[in-house]
Amino acid sequence: MWNEIKRQIINVPRKSSFDIYSNLIIMFCKEDYRKTIMIREELYNKGISDIVETEGNLPRFTKICQELHQRKLYSWNEIVPLVKKVTGFTRHSPIQRHIQIFKKIGILNQRGSMYTLSSEGRALIEITKDKTSDEILTLSEKIFYFKTFFKNAFYQLFILLQTIDERQELASQEELIVDYFNRIINSPFRVWKKESLRRDIEIYGSKGNLQRGLRNKFGCMRTWLKHLELLERKNIILSSLGKEILRNIKSNRNDLSERIYGMANIYINGKVDTLPHFNYLNNNHKLSAIELFKLAYSLFERHELRMSDAKSMKYFICNKILVNRQITMEKNSFDRFLHQLQREGQIRSIIPNDMGKIAYISR
Repeated sequence: MWNEIKRQIINVPRKSSFDIYSNLIIMFCKEDYRKTIMIREELYNKGISDIVETEGNLPRFTKICQELHQRKLYSWNEIVPLVKKVTGFTRHSPIQRHIQIFKKIGILNQRGSMYTLSSEGRALIEITKDKTSDEILTLSEKIFYFKTFFKNAFYQLFILLQTIDERQELASQEELIVDYFNRIINSPFRVWKKESLRRDIEIYGSKGNLQRGLRNKFGCMRTWLKHLELLERKNIILSSLGKEILRNIKSNRNDLSERIYGMANIYINGKVDTLPHFNYLNNNHKLSAIELFKLAYSLFERHELRMSDAKSMKYFICNKILVNRQITMEKNSFDRFLHQLQREGQIRSIIPNDMGKIAYISR
């Protein structure tokens, strides 16, 4: 956009350049405003609705993915017994909810009647390859799930953090839950049916009986936040990391997806966006990124295509360079890094998908 503005200013007569410049600035501001509105609308329409407390166990998510990695494709009749084996569930409904959540958060793809791990799911497998405990999230896992949930369920988690922070003095958990869902009802968030929420809250107001659906939704999200260390383990109180994230989101929530790893700095030193951002001109940054690039290329290579999955590589490299080298690399930085490697001849070709985003890399 700015290059177009400069081009038009340069190519107009001198006496009219100010008017042209003013009009173009207005056009740019309108475009930027439209982009902001689109981002907000996406946040309001994006979330995870069908949840109960059994879906709060994030280490179990990883364990299911590790089992799914044994094969490329699963039918419904094949994936259900696998999830049942890992979770121990005997009822069909929690198994189905797990599969639906995996699709919602982008670690499982459905192609017709078949299911397969997504690029993100394959990156999770490699990130957790050396994991030793099935009960505790590793540092890499925390960063992975932090990115995943704040990308796919941002608004419902943001409101939850805000509610807990502002209502810590409430005497009962029930009042906190009711306050949270009242805020959801009065917000633009559209994932849950608000008439159902109102009806459940009215029952609580008249009979003092909090409906199981509200408890389950709240309990699941609370468990996610505890696994991510944004809540204290024993109480429904924001941890120091939770307070830092909430403060940062309040100050600027519009560009969240473009600074997610900067926010994930909290898992390294307790503060948002304090670690150095990736700079290709910094030799240490460059060598660290190229080392991880070579490893990631081999891990996610599609030998039949002679190409590697760029999305898996991005998730892997951005995660590992933060964990192992304390360098923040956002998605835009990663894309620029690939184009720089291409200019230097270290990448033969970059193949975009239908949306114009980088899909595959060939060396």
